[in-house]
Amino acid sequence: MSTRAMLVFCEGGQPQAMIYRHDAGQPDGPHGVPADLTRFFRECETFCTMISGPRFGDPDYLAAKWVVWEAHQIHLVWAKHGRAIHPLDFLSLGVDMNLHWDLDFGYLVHCDRRDDCGRPTIEVVNGALCSADPELQILADAAIAAARCEPLQNSWDWPTDATHAQAAA
Repeated sequence: MSTRAMLVFCEGGQPQAMIYRHDAGQPDGPHGVPADLTRFFRECETFCTMISGPRFGDPDYLAAKWVVWEAHQIHLVWAKHGRAIHPLDFLSLGVDMNLHWDLDFGYLVHCDRRDDCGRPTIEVVNGALCSADPELQILADAAIAAARCEPLQNSWDWPTDATHAQAAA
């Protein structure tokens, strides 16, 4: 069964953009939401330097960057398993206007509150965004700390049409 999560990008405590993640929504471990958000923030700082910057203070644009980043991560997982799919061919991520009823975890990405690295803070809540849980926050904080220390890799070499044709053969 999938671990469903909703990421709510907030400003002034108010939701500005909501992204549904169908699986890997857990707060702990190297592939959970807090670790992935930390890697995403680091990549924004590193690679968003020419045009837009990381846009940490802009929840709408940051959420859009998250969708692009997450879709690319889905693409990389498929490629790792020998299936080169087109980056647009994914289903486990969505932009939403409402909370899903079957959420396991929620994450408030506070774009107007920064951590000691200058990145948005991440608050984990239990269930359908109804209650804070200090034990879950401890797990999330540990995953964030671990992801901060990982070497950053440039994984943005998008496969060409020839790569897709070769994988389909």
